[in-house]
Amino acid sequence: QKLQWASKARPYGRRHWHNRCTPSHWNLQQVRFKKRGMEYQPKFLKRLRTHGWQTRIRTRGGIEVILRRMLKGRKSLSH
Repeated sequence: QKLQWASKARPYGRRHWHNRCTPSHWNLQQVRFKKRGMEYQPKFLKRLRTHGWQTRIRTRGGIEVILRRMLKGRKSLSH
C-alpha cells in the first residue's frame, strides 16, 4: 500500500500546496524596504519641451502660468 500511495499523482504536490491558496493580488503588493531616491533622472530636452517658453506660449494655460509668475515677480518665467 505504501507503493500505491506514493505513486498517486497529487495536483500540486506535497511541498507546494500554498501556491493554490495564496491570492494573486498578494504578489502585487509593495516591497516593504525597497530603496528609494533614484526616481529623478534629469533630461534637458524633456524639461524644455514640458516647461519651456515655447510650450508655455502655445496654450492659454501656459500664458496664464507666465502671467502669474510675472505678477509674483519671478526672475525666471520659464525654462
